Amino acid sequence: MYSKLRNVIFIFLFSLSVFVYLRFPEETGLAVREALDRCLEIMIPSMFAFMCICCIITETGLHHVIGRPFRFISEKLFRLPQGCFSIFLLSMISGYPAGEKLIFSQLDKGYIIRQQADRMSLFCFASGPAFISGTTASILFQDSNAGLIIFLSITCSNVLLSLITAVKAPVVSGKRTEIKTEITASAFVSGINSAASAMLKMCVMIIAFSSFYKIAGLAGINGMLEKAAEKIFSVNSDTSKAIVSSFFEISCITTFPKQMYSMLPLITALLSFGGICVLLQIISVSGQRIPVGKFLVGRLFSSAVSAAICRMLMPWLECPSIAVSGNFSTVRSTSPFPSVLLIIMTILLLTKNHGQKRI
Repeated sequence: MYSKLRNVIFIFLFSLSVFVYLRFPEETGLAVREALDRCLEIMIPSMFAFMCICCIITETGLHHVIGRPFRFISEKLFRLPQGCFSIFLLSMISGYPAGEKLIFSQLDKGYIIRQQADRMSLFCFASGPAFISGTTASILFQDSNAGLIIFLSITCSNVLLSLITAVKAPVVSGKRTEIKTEITASAFVSGINSAASAMLKMCVMIIAFSSFYKIAGLAGINGMLEKAAEKIFSVNSDTSKAIVSSFFEISCITTFPKQMYSMLPLITALLSFGGICVLLQIISVSGQRIPVGKFLVGRLFSSAVSAAICRMLMPWLECPSIAVSGNFSTVRSTSPFPSVLLIIMTILLLTKNHGQKRI
């Protein structure tokens, strides 16, 4: 009965989407172009290099070496194998969904067990300093302290969540295991291929999700959510629209009103949560192995904690006092040609790899 009802709902929604798309082709096309611009101007420049570095580190096994100085923290406080703390650090730096990709890569290689992967998926999740700096700190506030506050708040909330989940976790054996690193050309290329694949999937999801969100808006669904957000947070219509759109697709965080420091805790909470689009990406990256229910509860908890920490840190760091030097419009004024080439090469690379697997 449930399966039939679900099928009927999905058929209705997709039929409605097709009707709206055919009825408003210009509006939906504009949404796709805007999402593509965000990918070319924000997502790829700010995240691709970090994802390459993280994937290369894990492919070569260097994350185990990096984790050795933090062995006590990893095994005694986080109750995870020593190499896992480096994955936590990399996930905080590289941004989502790199952390989940690293976790389930280690699970597939047998370095961690499923229970440990499920725990790590709750707190190895962050927007990363590059994304924060390229969007919130530079575009919305033009203030380095604002970006620092957001990053510290999200990191602290994830550390707290990791400690809470470690309470009932089994104690990790302190036995040292010999880890072999593989610093080879094949590992280097494999890491770049893995990062390129994840980057392409993420951009495609952002573009597709933005078009669906626009269709929902044209159908009048988003308007109800925006009115609810307007009443809940006591904001104007433009801000409520930014809240709802960012909840679904986090790169829309740049649509918030500029220089509105009162919104900084809420923006921090949204960045900590990541958005529905990122959640779908993570489900895909993990091979649908992520515990969705636990993940949502964990991220909602982390969002609330990060917002509270942000609110406490704002007076201490004197957020509005120091502005970042430099011209931030350069990110948008640069030519998207290199990013277009990157996408084309990624597609060619993935097509070639797919063909080799079939052979």
